[in-house]
Amino acid sequence: MANRINMASIRNKIAASQPVLAAVEKIAKQTTLQATQIAELEFANHAVTKEIEAGTSGSNSSGTLGGYGNLFSFIGFPSNSNPVTVVKQLWKTVRFTGLKKIKVVGSFGRSYARYTFNVIVPSPDDFEQISPIPWRSGVSWLTAISKGGISGLGYYISKLGLGRSRGGLQLKKSLRAGKMQTTPYFMSIYNKFAKVFKNSKKFNYFTPKS
Repeated sequence: MANRINMASIRNKIAASQPVLAAVEKIAKQTTLQATQIAELEFANHAVTKEIEAGTSGSNSSGTLGGYGNLFSFIGFPSNSNPVTVVKQLWKTVRFTGLKKIKVVGSFGRSYARYTFNVIVPSPDDFEQISPIPWRSGVSWLTAISKGGISGLGYYISKLGLGRSRGGLQLKKSLRAGKMQTTPYFMSIYNKFAKVFKNSKKFNYFTPKS
């Protein structure tokens, strides 16, 4: 009687072979790097980021304040600060840590291998904790701009030399109607980045079905 070939064992050995693992890990690393670089570039080139980096002398190029003043002084950052720097630094902590498990799925002729890799990714909470609004405890300017804006535009006066930022301050009486306009910003960029991953700690790669 002929010996039965154990196809499941063969598939498992192929999936776990060093040449296959090396090729799949290379793809995983490249995908992680590419997703991170795209997110970093989108954040760095966003109109809101550029406006805040311009400091007190910048204009409201993002249009979020209706063209009046600038976000740096409206949010009230200290005049000598660069609040964008810590956000850029946190993006750089994304870290690929290698293979977690291999799972071969399906039967002969329609089988494929699922490779799960670990990737350390900062959560939205991590970003919120490093981006507090100076005068509003527990609220992040990164997410406030995206979600619901920041109140107080009617009380804001843009004038160099005044306020925490030396570029403006909040008055006790409203001068004008209107509110800050929300705009797709950090969370839009982060959510696009996160789609690459199944969750904040891992993601899956699949070999083509045979």
